[in-house]
Amino acid sequence: MNLLDTLKSLFHSHPAADKPPPDSRWQVPPVEDPLAPTAPLFDTYTVQPGDTLGEIARRQLNDEGRWPEIAEANRATVPDPDRIEPGQQLKIPR
Repeated sequence: MNLLDTLKSLFHSHPAADKPPPDSRWQVPPVEDPLAPTAPLFDTYTVQPGDTLGEIARRQLNDEGRWPEIAEANRATVPDPDRIEPGQQLKIPR
């Protein structure tokens, strides 16, 4: 076998013995897409006049004591949890 034949055999591989023939009924099981969309982790709430994170937690999460979860979820846009403004959009953890 010359060099050209060797290269051709490397680049034009032949079906391996452990692979089923193309016309067989063998099938690969479906793979779930790891990047498939899932349910959102947050709901959105618009701050109303007079709202506090505790009141929002009570109404949205049924537990006023969960306000730190809301504060943490919105840390980038609400640096001081005591200062929320009407009209602000807050992420509410599920």
